[in-house]
Amino acid sequence: IQLAYLTLAQARGLSFSVEIDPDLPAWVFGDPLRTRQILANYLTNALKFTEQGGITVRVRALTRNSQGSAGEWVHVEVADTGPGIALDQQERLFQPFTQADESTTRRYGGTGLGLSICRELATLMGGE
Repeated sequence: IQLAYLTLAQARGLSFSVEIDPDLPAWVFGDPLRTRQILANYLTNALKFTEQGGITVRVRALTRNSQGSAGEWVHVEVADTGPGIALDQQERLFQPFTQADESTTRRYGGTGLGLSICRELATLMGGE
């Protein structure tokens, strides 16, 4: 995934980096296909909405998730220098067929399903 998105980012004049926590175990339990699908969706959105600057993927190990559940967890974050989303709009983005506002659909297209699918897949794998 790193090489594919590095190439796409560079083609758009964007920087692309991946930061992996050295404490991350060499092997983690999970569905690699669905994890790749979630990451690809987030990265595609980052590329779509970032016109300048760059995209960073951060992967780190956690011993507790945000709900306080103990265990071995992996936290994956995609950060970009795109326009961002107002706090009051963020939760809506994870609802099916929803985008930040109608101008987003007109300008960038899309169905508004990607993030809701990501949330559902993460939940089915025991994540958030």
